[in-house]
Amino acid sequence: VRLDIRFIDSEQAYDAVLSGELELGIVTLPPAPDDRLVAKVIWPDPLAFVVAAGHPLAARAQTQPTDIAAADLAPYSAILPSSSTFTRQIAEQMFQREGLTLNVSLVTNYLETIKMMVSIGLGWGVLPASMCDADVVAVPVQGVALSRDLGVVHHPRRALSRAAQAMLGLLERETGSAVQTKLGPYKREAVMSTDEKLKGPASYFPSIEKKYGHPIGYWLELVGKLREMKHMEIVAWLKSEHGLG
Repeated sequence: VRLDIRFIDSEQAYDAVLSGELELGIVTLPPAPDDRLVAKVIWPDPLAFVVAAGHPLAARAQTQPTDIAAADLAPYSAILPSSSTFTRQIAEQMFQREGLTLNVSLVTNYLETIKMMVSIGLGWGVLPASMCDADVVAVPVQGVALSRDLGVVHHPRRALSRAAQAMLGLLERETGSAVQTKLGPYKREAVMSTDEKLKGPASYFPSIEKKYGHPIGYWLELVGKLREMKHMEIVAWLKSEHGLG
């Protein structure tokens, strides 16, 4: 058996399965029904609101975990993926239900970059709960349980090959439970919408990456190691050590 495995974004995988180019696609599964493809849930992916350890809500999460409402998040800046993603959409829907305005100051679809930005105090974010560690603090919000499903899509009119059946069986064994079949379309999680305009400091990211030759995550990782330094000290260090200014 020769496997043809492609690491592409979920929208491309969905379209490729729909057209018959690919047999299976492992994607994020939004809840809205779409009978063009069969979606099989492999595992749930709980999401969490996260803040930096020094954020005002971090202390409340420790001492008053049942008293935090969505309105408590609203005054603070959010760091979220683009509006085309399921994660962003569920955050927006939750705020709309509460009659609140979502204040998004930074937009990026890279989860590790969101985590780094949150950890240095640039705002709160929404991440898979599995990414929570000492760098960020999960904030429970009253009446809100965020989650998404990750799974496999295939065409309902195409019989699965033995190799595809074996792949599904392997995923089932690894997750420890039988896959659950449901119908649902794909929503892209990995690629930023081209019509999503960068806001605030993020508007400078493309020019910084082009001029200094490193992705913004590289600089955020460096800054994340300098938490004991003050803001202007970090600025001076970046300029003297890396010529960033």
